[in-house]
Amino acid sequence: RIPGRAGADRPSGIPTGVLRGMASGIARRKACQLCLTPRLRETAIRGSVQQTLRCGITTANAMEGGAFFSDADIEAVQAAARGSVPELLVYPQLMDVDKVLQLGLSRIGGNLYLDGTIGSRTAAIRDNYLQTGHNGLLYYPQEDVDQFVRRAHQCGLQISISCVGERAIEQALRAYQRVLGTSGENPLRHRLE
Repeated sequence: RIPGRAGADRPSGIPTGVLRGMASGIARRKACQLCLTPRLRETAIRGSVQQTLRCGITTANAMEGGAFFSDADIEAVQAAARGSVPELLVYPQLMDVDKVLQLGLSRIGGNLYLDGTIGSRTAAIRDNYLQTGHNGLLYYPQEDVDQFVRRAHQCGLQISISCVGERAIEQALRAYQRVLGTSGENPLRHRLE
């Protein structure tokens, strides 16, 4: 754990209103539940699709749901994607392979974070950050990443994992290498974000 990197900022013991890490995710999910009605969600999706098309984009990746947003977005975008021009490829930001299969989707991931960011000094780099005693965080043990990748790959899902630092990139690549060619054919290439 890196002190001061998660929760509410309290420089003088008084909260500033700035939220980080899981505190930010909890607040974002609550705001989605309270403020984002199905009609507003549909209007936002329709507007995004129209703007995408105006820009000449014919295929868009939609990374929806997960720890920082509402899972209701997954099904709403999936419904909008049916017959949509531009084509919308939905990436549910979940590690729940069974749920993704129940939704009938062929992709999983997007912003499934293996580590943090350079700015917050939580990206999992090799050497310590300057003037610190740490080199960032890996959010999952290698065994958990391997198990998730193996299961998603065996089920024919395209996997997309977010990794910033060298140690996180290596963690994702190790998991991908362990399944490629050993767990059946998967026509969709796996990705690093």
